[in-house]
Amino acid sequence: MATHNFVKKELSIGKLSEHYFGIVCSEWNGHITEGLLEGARKAFYEYGVEDKKIIISRVPGAYEVPFMVKHIIHKKSFISGIVALGCVIKGETNHDEYINHTVAQKLMELSMQYHVPITYGMVTTFNDTQAKARVHKGYEATLSLLYLLDEMNKF
Repeated sequence: MATHNFVKKELSIGKLSEHYFGIVCSEWNGHITEGLLEGARKAFYEYGVEDKKIIISRVPGAYEVPFMVKHIIHKKSFISGIVALGCVIKGETNHDEYINHTVAQKLMELSMQYHVPITYGMVTTFNDTQAKARVHKGYEATLSLLYLLDEMNKF
């Protein structure tokens, strides 16, 4: 699984083994989202985060991701950050635009409101081929989360 935009770097946020993380993954377009989830778990593993420190929640579709993110933040106040994963492929209508916009907006609002980093690993494409070519986004979204936490730790 290649990453296109990130160079792996050393982190200064201390022991990642002391942190807990969440992954919320949509089951819709599961042939894509399973790859996103695999990439996210791989990135955590590469930085030494054990599976027992990762809360994984699966929801029916991308639209339900923000709700579950908020639920995890409320129930697991010790969470350090959450990776949101999903896949919306354009169909015959504009439903994808409404879903993508709403999900992105709500995730950002939740992140700002609760001061918990939430990274966007939602694949939004015109077709299945494009979606398959972007399964590395789960890995990248997790690196984004870890790098953001690292930067936050400096202040």
